[in-house]
Amino acid sequence: MEVSTSIPTTLSQTYESQNVREFLTKKYGWKGEVDDIDWTVHQRALKAFPNSRRQTLIKFVHQWLPVNDHKGNQELSPGCPFCLDHNETQEHMLYCNNEHVKKCRTEEISKAIQRIRALRGDPALNQILIQAISSPRDTLETRVYPDRYATLIQNQNKIGWRQLLCGRITNEFVRHHDNYASLNKGTKLDGEQWATCVVKILWEAVLNIWHHRNEFVHEHAKQSDAHRQVIQDEVRRIYQLAPHIDPDDRQALSTPEEKVLAYKNKSMEDWVNRITPRVNQAIRRTHERTKRRTKAITHYFKSVSGPQNPPTTTGTRQRSQQVEQSKVNRTKLTVASFFRKAPKNDDKPP
Repeated sequence: MEVSTSIPTTLSQTYESQNVREFLTKKYGWKGEVDDIDWTVHQRALKAFPNSRRQTLIKFVHQWLPVNDHKGNQELSPGCPFCLDHNETQEHMLYCNNEHVKKCRTEEISKAIQRIRALRGDPALNQILIQAISSPRDTLETRVYPDRYATLIQNQNKIGWRQLLCGRITNEFVRHHDNYASLNKGTKLDGEQWATCVVKILWEAVLNIWHHRNEFVHEHAKQSDAHRQVIQDEVRRIYQLAPHIDPDDRQALSTPEEKVLAYKNKSMEDWVNRITPRVNQAIRRTHERTKRRTKAITHYFKSVSGPQNPPTTTGTRQRSQQVEQSKVNRTKLTVASFFRKAPKNDDKPP
């Protein structure tokens, strides 16, 4: 039993795994098949891809790739962009009969078969995989292969052979390769490592087919009037930035705007991609120059440190003493007059 050093992560994965099992069981009508899948192989193969490609694979595994039949914008046509005869589901994207798709699929399957054979696994397992991925199928006949592989084929029949491309592989593959590796020293991979490599190879083929599809679809989209309007709006936005750039840096916009707007879509898009970084740098340089030339508001005021006592001289000291003395005399007179008795009436002179 493995002891995890990351307890919160392990608890979270354990808690969520039950929800995932219930979801998959309900979605595919499984019963106990979910327990026959080697989820360790699935997880390790997924972690082997960089984050950007991993996100695409997660969408593919859960049938959420943005194919035409599964786009959020329902106003777009769900039809296949290649054959134009069927709705473009994920499965149709992989097995469309259009010549471009067939050529790409054949090349990717051939490369995958070569790489699987290069792993030096059990030849019978290789043959089973080759037959499964060469064309879409739901089941394989157990009588075609030796009896010892009957349980493997039956388990994968229940899971579905189409699920191989989703990385859902029965743990019987791991067990059979371990048995083969123990008897043949030529293979250096154990069953789990071998199965992980197989899943990675299949997923790389799926990603390449998806990339080929996107190149075809978006290249045609770039020729549309709507795409041209988007590029032209970007060109106009760039020329509107000209007043914010110093004259010395406006050489990037020396080509007249009307001439750029008349370019073909590809040339105009290349111009935007080439000029945008130069314009952004020019604007930054203009801001830096403006900041250096601008004086702070404190520059226009003299600093005042507070009231200062004037220098003391002999005449000043004498005048201060005289003022203080006069204050004292006035105080004495006021006090004396307060206590002085008023004269009686009979004492007044006639």
